[in-house]
Amino acid sequence: MDNPMRLPQLFLAILLAVPAFANGVLGTWSVSATDPEGQVHKSEMVIEQDGSALKGVVKAGQNTITLQNVQLQGEELSFKLPWDYMVLTLKLRLAGDEMKGTFATAEGDGGPVVARRIGAPAAAGPAGRWKVTVVTDSGREMKVDVELKEDAGKWTGTITTPDGMSLPLADIVASAQAVSFKIPTDQGSFVIKMAPEGAGMKGTYTTPDGVSGNLTAAR
Repeated sequence: MDNPMRLPQLFLAILLAVPAFANGVLGTWSVSATDPEGQVHKSEMVIEQDGSALKGVVKAGQNTITLQNVQLQGEELSFKLPWDYMVLTLKLRLAGDEMKGTFATAEGDGGPVVARRIGAPAAAGPAGRWKVTVVTDSGREMKVDVELKEDAGKWTGTITTPDGMSLPLADIVASAQAVSFKIPTDQGSFVIKMAPEGAGMKGTYTTPDGVSGNLTAAR
């Protein structure tokens, strides 16, 4: 027979997540790439959220080129860019409102790339998959995925623990300004409240017995 305290203890544990990198790459960037001959090629790059993934385009003159295999690993953004008869591989590391890195051809030629943000970071809506991060005074850390979906104004969601256990969320209220929901358990509900901050969210959690703490969420 399961321990009746298992679910509350489990949910307190899974809300203690290791911080995930905030998706600060969203937005519009002015890009300068220098080829091996020293010629500088300028373009504009737009990176957007696409569900739990990323997508983007590069605009050069009258041409708009769709990026391929856009990936974010830690602080490094990588993608492939079809350019004339070649496919370039770009790797850029984010530092605030600037990204620096390199481009390379299949033959190994390449050069440096610098991208600078144009305007404020683009805001992503609350829909999608989030990694929630909470660190208590005791320093316990674990991971949890929260997925929020919206269909014709109705919100649904699930929370998934590190061991693959998935449960539905309740009483979801979501807008561009705030998100709140409950995690029902046999001993009561955990209450989560968050508000957007940059490309992520920050907020609080409250356990069924009234213990509260701070949390962050990142895609």
